[in-house]
Amino acid sequence: MRTATLLALAAILPLAACDTYYDDDDDTFVRVIDFELDVDGYDVSGDGLTASYDLDDIQSRADQDDVADALRLAGDGALVLLYADNQLILDVETTGQTYTALPVTKGFEAVDEDGLPFVDYTVTFTYAFDNQDLYIDVLSSAELDFDVLFGDVLGVGNEIEFRLVTLEADVVFSKQSEVAKTGRALDFRNYEEVKTVFGLPD
Repeated sequence: MRTATLLALAAILPLAACDTYYDDDDDTFVRVIDFELDVDGYDVSGDGLTASYDLDDIQSRADQDDVADALRLAGDGALVLLYADNQLILDVETTGQTYTALPVTKGFEAVDEDGLPFVDYTVTFTYAFDNQDLYIDVLSSAELDFDVLFGDVLGVGNEIEFRLVTLEADVVFSKQSEVAKTGRALDFRNYEEVKTVFGLPD
């Protein structure tokens, strides 16, 4: 079973996407692709705690092909970032964020006999990848019905929207150096900051 700890691989393994290109002398440094997962496409682990998706669960065949190509084409050391549309996780109006970086954990509360709230269970959205596939896992701290989670609890409908951003090593180093001059460090979990620094589309 893949876990959130696999995010560490994102800094060193190649992955990319091919919808949007930002070119400098015909070398692609930043790639962006938006895609939707078929909510019903998951496989559940034997212990009932993990719903798993892969490349075949991306709704559009064209997006599947783009991601498959991206797995082959990204340069060594590319940074891979996967963001979920914020409607899945948080309130856009209160956070100001349009996307939430994976991995991310969301707690679901219940009320005890004294009327006090407590965290009943948590759900973590995470991802991993190799040279042939992209994996997205939904990990629950308690066995649950994932159809109910996606339908009644999260209300995502028939699809979950994601944005994959691949930043080649050269452009990451360049932008990190620029931001470091201001005394700050780039926060890759903050989509709005990444969007501004790398000029990503809306």
